[in-house]
Amino acid sequence: MDAGQLREPVTFQSKTTVSDGGGGTTPTWSNTFTDRVRIKPIVVEESVKQEQNQQQNKYEIHMRYRSTVNRNMRIIWGSITLTIISHPINYDEKKQWLKLIAKQE
Repeated sequence: MDAGQLREPVTFQSKTTVSDGGGGTTPTWSNTFTDRVRIKPIVVEESVKQEQNQQQNKYEIHMRYRSTVNRNMRIIWGSITLTIISHPINYDEKKQWLKLIAKQE
């Protein structure tokens, strides 16, 4: 992996809960950090559910290693929201690069 391939600016978000003022809580997303990544489409799955044709776009995301990245986060890429569906993979085993698999919400 070459750092020059990290061209896409994205924002990673973490889910938190805030008080709704009525004794309950409401889930909300907050920005955790912004980084540049490489995003590559990998699969388009089509499924028929209740006579509806739905497509689910999946992406392979490569980035510099960060120990704080986890599958409970989501990624904002321009106007697209991606949900991380895999555990982060430290594929070079040197804590230099991470690979994530995400799907479009």
